[in-house]
Amino acid sequence: MVGKARREGRFLIIFGDRRFLAFKVLGLKKIKAMVVDATSEEIAVDRAIENIQRVDLTPVEEALQYQGMVDKMGMRIDQIARKVGKKEGAIKRRVDLLRYPKEFIEAVHKKQISLTVAEELVKCGDAGHRNYLLEMAVEHGITAIIARSWVQDWRKSRAPGAEVNSEGGGVPGPNFEKTQYMACNLCNGPVPLEDIQSILVCKGCLERLEQMLSKTPA
Repeated sequence: MVGKARREGRFLIIFGDRRFLAFKVLGLKKIKAMVVDATSEEIAVDRAIENIQRVDLTPVEEALQYQGMVDKMGMRIDQIARKVGKKEGAIKRRVDLLRYPKEFIEAVHKKQISLTVAEELVKCGDAGHRNYLLEMAVEHGITAIIARSWVQDWRKSRAPGAEVNSEGGGVPGPNFEKTQYMACNLCNGPVPLEDIQSILVCKGCLERLEQMLSKTPA
């Protein structure tokens, strides 16, 4: 179904543009549509909601949709939550993401780190050390729990009486001396962080890889 609104004697597609284009490509002459009378503001809200419901949006893209509803339509977070059927906290987390340092926004958008990892690392109050932690997170693919421990180590280093390291500044790097673990994506067993190996594969290839490994004799 395609949603249409009347405008100056013509019809404007509110949502369903891709379905409409698919029908045109297929050479079909008719498509089921619902015609409504809507204001410009209502049309903008409906289009924003349709974009948010796409499954391939990154947290940054989703955040931009919410921020647009705030800036252009004057909506509050609670109003947006009711419109899109999501919790206020989930929406606020994404809107807050847009206020993070540029490097963090880019890393989340590129899926180099998760939103939860970004939320933990951004709590580090030292910009230089924070960026260093971000580099380590991207390189090692850490979890939110590990990110939190790194920031806690930084806070401890800033406490009165904390020892200054040999390079000065009193801010240690991530503590790799204490073994930290991540779950293996294939066997789900614990693996020391330094032994983690990463590859980029699509979901289909990962499933085939798991099937192949499951058939390999131990």
